[in-house]
Amino acid sequence: MGMTNFFQRHAYWTQTLWVLGCLMCSPAMSAEREELTLHVRSEVGHVRAIHKKPTEANWHSPVLFLHPYGAPCADAFDVPGYSWMDELSREGFDTWAIDLHGFGKFGALASTQSSAKLSTAVADVSQVIDDIKQRSSTQKVTLVGWGWGGVLAAMAAIEDPSSVDRLVLLGVMDGQNAAVPLEAWKGAAAGTSAVVGTDALISEWVQMLSGTEDDVTLDAFEKLKQLTEHCRPSSPTGPVKDMVEIWSTKLPFEPAQIKVPTLVLRGDRDFYVTGALAPQIQGSHDIVLHHATHWVLYEKGRTFLYLHVSNFLARKHLVN
Repeated sequence: MGMTNFFQRHAYWTQTLWVLGCLMCSPAMSAEREELTLHVRSEVGHVRAIHKKPTEANWHSPVLFLHPYGAPCADAFDVPGYSWMDELSREGFDTWAIDLHGFGKFGALASTQSSAKLSTAVADVSQVIDDIKQRSSTQKVTLVGWGWGGVLAAMAAIEDPSSVDRLVLLGVMDGQNAAVPLEAWKGAAAGTSAVVGTDALISEWVQMLSGTEDDVTLDAFEKLKQLTEHCRPSSPTGPVKDMVEIWSTKLPFEPAQIKVPTLVLRGDRDFYVTGALAPQIQGSHDIVLHHATHWVLYEKGRTFLYLHVSNFLARKHLVN
């Protein structure tokens, strides 16, 4: 190992231990939460957003979180005791999260409508980006997309790279994948079986955890159950079809067209992901989170997720 690499790793682990120590010894303070409505041009006309403004802002761009199907609304990033929004707010980032089309309160508003096609959902995200830019008096927004939300984030970054500062993709399905138990998902997409709901999602989480159940607390399981029931999508056929299509064939975008700085993260136990995405994005950073599943946000290893993403957003050195 070269001396430069040695010192980089030493600095990384020093910072890791410091972060762990802070989480263990100091009380977690929640940033002030604001709920508001942002305008979009789809048939509903507006979307619910959560905003957490830091007490002392840094100079970095605002962060917009886009949720997955498996934690289906903006609140996924602000679960008490597991709030990624609080974590970034404490570091000076202005954080936002929205209900994607057909989910959460957006879903309640659209209960008589069919689920959005990808193009509609991406258009909604692009309009929200413009709204946040105007409210924040900034030229760019950083996108953090998890699962299906990461597909939308990538497509929005391709559509308007001048508005995206950095792109973080967590657990994003990345093409044909034989490891995914597709039958239930295909039935839900075709409308011939029940929605892939709370029990099915937790069952898949447990499958991913096999042998490492101690990495999750009972509180985390209960919080995800409450979240999925609270955020139940009104008509999830669109996103489910998108995911089945990706797992059966390929992504709906060309990863090589992503031209903004990108960090790709995946849990080593997340069978929704194959690891094929990062090599297709020129200059991207590829991080494998050890002992982590698709729901790493609610697992004990989330500290390392926080650390990698914070370093990327702050333009610090990354070590896998």
